[in-house]
Amino acid sequence: MKTYLTKLTSIGFLVALFLFAGSVQAQSKIADLCSKLSENKKMTVVNISKDMMSMINGDNEGLKDIAAAVESMRIISSEKLTPEEQADINKIITPILNEGYKELMNISDKSEGTDVRICIKPLGEDQISEFVIYVREGKELSLISITGKIPKAKIMELTQLAKIKDMGIGDMVK
Repeated sequence: MKTYLTKLTSIGFLVALFLFAGSVQAQSKIADLCSKLSENKKMTVVNISKDMMSMINGDNEGLKDIAAAVESMRIISSEKLTPEEQADINKIITPILNEGYKELMNISDKSEGTDVRICIKPLGEDQISEFVIYVREGKELSLISITGKIPKAKIMELTQLAKIKDMGIGDMVK
C-alpha cells in the first residue's frame, strides 16, 4: 500500500512539474519577446507588476477586483516602424498567438492598414491565464499582455484596464 502511495505521489509530482513547466514556457515566450523587442530603439516596453496593479484607484469596484486578479501587464509599442520591421515583428508575434491562445476578435481593414487581434489563454472552464490585444496600424504597433487568474466573466473589463496609457496616472493610483 505504501509503495502504491509513493508511486502515485511521484506521478502526481511529475504531472504538476510538467504542467508548471508548460506554464513557465508559455509565459516566457511573451517575456522573451519583450526582452528581444526592448533591444530595438524604436520600441517602448512597459512592465507593470502586481504591486502596481494593486494601487489602482477609482469608483469602479469591478475594475479593482480584476486588477487584484492580475499578476502582470506588459505593453510593447512603437510608432516609428518601417513596413519591413513591422512584418518581421509580426512573424514573431503571430506564431506565439496561434499557439495555445483562443482568438476572441479579429479586425482587419486593409484599406487603412489596420489589424487588431484580441486573444485569451483559457485556464479551465471559468478563467483565463492571459489576455492579449495586438494592434498594427500604419507605422504603429502595440501588444498588451495581461496575465493572472482572471474570471472569464470579467473579460470586457480587461479592455478598460488595457487603456491604462490613455488615462491620467493620478486618476488610477492612490
